[in-house]
Amino acid sequence: MQRKRLIYVIGNAKNVGKTTVLKHVVAKESSACVTSIGLDGERFDSLTGGLKPSITLDANSRVVTAERFLDAHRFEIIQHVEHNPIVGDIFLARVLLKSDVIVAGATFKAINALMNVKGFDVVVVDGALDRLIHAGFADDSQLAVVVGEGSPAVGEHEVVSWLTKVLSLLHIPLAPQDVKAKLQNSHSLKFLDSSGNVVEVKAKSLLGEDVDLRKLGSGWLYVPGILFSSVAKRFCNIKFCLSNPFALVGTGPISANIYTVRKIHIHGVYTSFFARPDLEKKVHEIVRMYGLSCENVLSVEFKEGFQ
Repeated sequence: MQRKRLIYVIGNAKNVGKTTVLKHVVAKESSACVTSIGLDGERFDSLTGGLKPSITLDANSRVVTAERFLDAHRFEIIQHVEHNPIVGDIFLARVLLKSDVIVAGATFKAINALMNVKGFDVVVVDGALDRLIHAGFADDSQLAVVVGEGSPAVGEHEVVSWLTKVLSLLHIPLAPQDVKAKLQNSHSLKFLDSSGNVVEVKAKSLLGEDVDLRKLGSGWLYVPGILFSSVAKRFCNIKFCLSNPFALVGTGPISANIYTVRKIHIHGVYTSFFARPDLEKKVHEIVRMYGLSCENVLSVEFKEGFQ
């Protein structure tokens, strides 16, 4: 069976058009299941207190969301997925009639389980704000990146820093296949020495500033959790291999000794700068530096209006 595709839709701030892009991505797929990562605090707007925008799904589409958002006359429950302590039980459902639905409540564990469920070819995830790391857990997943000024507006520095960070992390090189084969899927720090031996590192994490890795010598260190870029810079003889490319924390250029076992692809970059043409121009320049192009959220919304 061909592996399902996984597409995350992420945005740099509130009200940049992420829901519009999500609808656009879903509309382009013939067989999709829609869900949302994270807990439900983000389903309610912190300014108005109201529910965030729903998404319109065609008949026979699949959705994973909280039971409270599933009208029994419009949705057929397929299976229970998990229990969310904030919003309650989460179900996979089939859309019976074209409907609007709030999508909320799934975890990465649930999304991972969907990859083995029949009935759809693509899982489209509404990514949680400020939880970029969730988008890097699955190999060969895709990112639809939405960047804009937002409301309330975010500053130029924040926009540029966020976009540069996302694109640079996506370009962390893959570890060689033989290294990946020996290290990936581990749940603890593992070291692959120059002789090809794999040993477990007696440390819970690399978060402490007092971390000393000099005794390891040269080789590959597999990091299943967070890695500070400052640690990688201190130990240049070690090649750090991240389980998740978005687990690298720090500023400045990425060290040449940082690799990842997971490749994340760009599905598209979408911009939303209605009052800041100067900032939009700068964003386009950054995106072009990485060999990519942008599409305006307004043009996406216009296309959706005529479908």
